[in-house]
Amino acid sequence: MLLNELYTIREKTQIENGLTVTIELNPEHFVYKAHFPGTPITPGVYLLQIAKEILDEHFNASLTFTAAKNVKFLQILNPLQNSEATYKINWKIVDGCYETSITVEHQKIVFVKISAAFRVLA
Repeated sequence: MLLNELYTIREKTQIENGLTVTIELNPEHFVYKAHFPGTPITPGVYLLQIAKEILDEHFNASLTFTAAKNVKFLQILNPLQNSEATYKINWKIVDGCYETSITVEHQKIVFVKISAAFRVLA
């Protein structure tokens, strides 16, 4: 779990079939020492994991990532340049899965756009 180590939640707003969650990244987290020293970059897999953790907490369930239909990395998320990021997550339920549309951004900078599916672990 990355919550409270890599990031903390600063603000959370629920909308119909969605959430907007602003997080603050911890530039001192060990991952940034290896990825990459002097120019830290938030790994793409961590950006996906944060989205999963946000959904886990919101639905009070343990979800599993089942499919990525589209993942577009548009900008590097360097915690020294942008310590905050906002996750905009929308979903619909299809065949027991949460089909999500996720955008990670800060102000007008879009870091990643993701279309992914998650299922509640049985």
